[in-house]
Amino acid sequence: MRLAPSLILVLPIAIVAACGGSTTGPGSVESLCSAPTPVALAPGDYRIYNVSSETACIRLPGAAAASEYLVVAYAGNGTESNSGTSTGYALQGDPAALTSAALNGLPSLAELPGTAPFVHGSPGDFHLRLRAAEHALATNGAARLLNGWAGPPAARAIPVFGDRDSFSVCKAVACNTFTRVGATVRFVGRAGVIYLDDQLPAGADALTQPDFDQLGTVFDDYLYPADTTAFGRESDINGDQRVAILITDAVNDLTPDCSNGRIIGYFFGNDLEAGAVGSNRREVFYAFAPKPASASCTAVTRTRELTSLPPTLIHEFQHMISYNQHVLVRGGSDEDLWLNEAMSHFAEELGFRVTPDASCPAAASCFSQFASGDLSNAYDYLKDPEATFL
Repeated sequence: MRLAPSLILVLPIAIVAACGGSTTGPGSVESLCSAPTPVALAPGDYRIYNVSSETACIRLPGAAAASEYLVVAYAGNGTESNSGTSTGYALQGDPAALTSAALNGLPSLAELPGTAPFVHGSPGDFHLRLRAAEHALATNGAARLLNGWAGPPAARAIPVFGDRDSFSVCKAVACNTFTRVGATVRFVGRAGVIYLDDQLPAGADALTQPDFDQLGTVFDDYLYPADTTAFGRESDINGDQRVAILITDAVNDLTPDCSNGRIIGYFFGNDLEAGAVGSNRREVFYAFAPKPASASCTAVTRTRELTSLPPTLIHEFQHMISYNQHVLVRGGSDEDLWLNEAMSHFAEELGFRVTPDASCPAAASCFSQFASGDLSNAYDYLKDPEATFL
């Protein structure tokens, strides 16, 4: 946990014992913390306290700069029980220290609900279905052999601004049927190329050319280097040396009812398997587009688009790299689902850490833009660990 300057954290432990020790009885925060033991630790130091013989309450002071502590409360009486052992403890901060200066840079909880409907875990477990389909592709020997017979994709030249092309996009959340989308190149960078659907609905809050330039530059300058440094390189099966980003309302159409969330973008390893049905035989992401409100979905505005796409791209790019590194390069199975998803959420945090606030103009800060979804997930987990996936 991170402590801001002058913030004091008090940890009263009600029934916790070191290995082999006895336990104390339960007590209130007030009774246990009348005289907390101050703890002074240098970076890298640690200390273990036995509440039966030392103290049941410790104080962790703030410092001139923000400090981080890992606090572990544990019981070890030398016996095991099928029903386990329950104990209580409390963490308490000094209210006087919780000033706006102490919390500088941290988002308020009010910011988080605005991102919740746009998280990657979306209706119908769509992304889970994609990962399951990728696992089937990676582990089905007959399918891999068929893909090999299809031969490598024809080499493509580097796209040029204004080029037109077409893509197969998932038609429904099962992604076993596809719709064809025509699109035009609106940005060409060193690593990414952005395509815009040629037939977006009337009345949409349209993106401007500076918007495409800004999105493409953020991908080139920050998101692409962060992911490839942390996780490895993507494939280049069609030889165009670029990752395609398709903005299309066909992604919006995957969520006709947004009451339980909304699919905002995805990557599908099917596109890296040349012989697979619906494969685009290239590296491509799919992202939702600005669209007016419907009876069951709020409008996707230009601002919402610009806020949502960067964390979506760095998240989905990790999935693309993972499929390449595990399946295409090493010829093995895909990454375990839980770890694959964990790495993509870690990629979102990397996005906040490497992207300057000046490159997140549609959000309050890059922290808010990239990390608020991860914070929301963490709050859900800590609120009810038994009901929430880690």
